[in-house]
Amino acid sequence: MENSTKDNHFSYLVIFAAVVVIFALIFVFLFLRNKGMNKNSSPGAGFTQNIVSSPTSMIVKTKKGGIVLKTSDGLTKKSLGQTFTVDAILELPETQLASFDMLINYDKSKLDLVKSQPGIDGFQLVIVQDSDGVAITAFKSPSSKLLHNIDQVKLLSLSFRPKAKGKMTVAVVKEKGKRTTKFIDRQTKIYYPEVGETEIEIN
Repeated sequence: MENSTKDNHFSYLVIFAAVVVIFALIFVFLFLRNKGMNKNSSPGAGFTQNIVSSPTSMIVKTKKGGIVLKTSDGLTKKSLGQTFTVDAILELPETQLASFDMLINYDKSKLDLVKSQPGIDGFQLVIVQDSDGVAITAFKSPSSKLLHNIDQVKLLSLSFRPKAKGKMTVAVVKEKGKRTTKFIDRQTKIYYPEVGETEIEIN
């Protein structure tokens, strides 16, 4: 009987020791885990990860540069029936361009848009006609390389055929209803640039 009591006491001690060891291991695990999380939440590493993984794009309003429109040959006087080309030039330094939306207005009673093509290799265009111009979306093909350190780059070439004489304007506008002219870079930052226009005289 006495041996049985000793065995029971010994079993209790073993169980108690096992419980203590388990709690100690849990405490060590939680301590190391918290230490690792605090280390990973440093300002530098956390900030970079949040930008890359954030589903919400960052909005950046450009303070300089933007879109410049000009004829490909630099001449602003054309003849009736003579097709001419207007280039859209982007001035947005230090940018890796991924896609853009551009809203373009012109008088459709005086000009016909006969051709449009991207100025950047590897980009594709989607063109939607509206009552006073076109809305153009361009996006980078998966196989093409991103542009680095843009200073000035030709985004679009638009060819028009005049149907009437007089002065007429081709302009990039900031917005049409819910659509906006904007550029998106590799980090999904959205840029709303300054916009421009060009005037052509048809004789």
